[in-house]
Amino acid sequence: MHCCYILSTACFIFPTGNSENTRCRLRKRRSFCVSFDIFDTLIFRSVSPKEVFDNTGRTLGIENFGKIRTDSETEARKEKKEPCINDIYRIIAVKAGLTDKAAEEAVKAECDEEFSVCRADPFMLDVYGRVISCGKTVIITSDMYLPESVISKLLCDNGFSGYEKLFVSCEYGCGKADGGLYRIIKNEYGGKRIVHMGDNYMSDVLMAGKAGFEAVYYRRKA
Repeated sequence: MHCCYILSTACFIFPTGNSENTRCRLRKRRSFCVSFDIFDTLIFRSVSPKEVFDNTGRTLGIENFGKIRTDSETEARKEKKEPCINDIYRIIAVKAGLTDKAAEEAVKAECDEEFSVCRADPFMLDVYGRVISCGKTVIITSDMYLPESVISKLLCDNGFSGYEKLFVSCEYGCGKADGGLYRIIKNEYGGKRIVHMGDNYMSDVLMAGKAGFEAVYYRRKA
């Protein structure tokens, strides 16, 4: 039922067909901008984030790495609202006694682990494709410590292309959860009606609505 609602919403906003009525509806909707969340919306991990960290630790040969990684991210978030993965690994380097070069290799190991476990959500890949095929403005919005270069590769590897811009919290120093990233998007796309789709009720629905966006809540089936 939930998936049917999302599809019906997409079809209403992005109608297809060649009738005059359809063309009229499309003209009225040319000012739409659609924002998609990434993790657990467009893309899901085949393992838990903890397993990503544990697997990275095994690759690096560092004992108890999962806890070190989790604790280091917590510390990094006390220093910076939206840390990037390099900020996290600077703390890990101190805890685990890593050289600068070893820390760089550790960052790469975690990113490689993400590439190996991330998959496209089949349903959302279909929805995304329908939106793109209508020629609408599409942006990607994520609260994430991975940099834009890594996120863009994850999206490309899983079939998500054609979006106009990628908004990642660690690149902007603010996120969806605090409303800051939505304000940046609104400043850039304020002339458009913005629809945001995501899985987190607080950051993707309530905060998006507070920013004046239309929010579509997506609850992925496991």
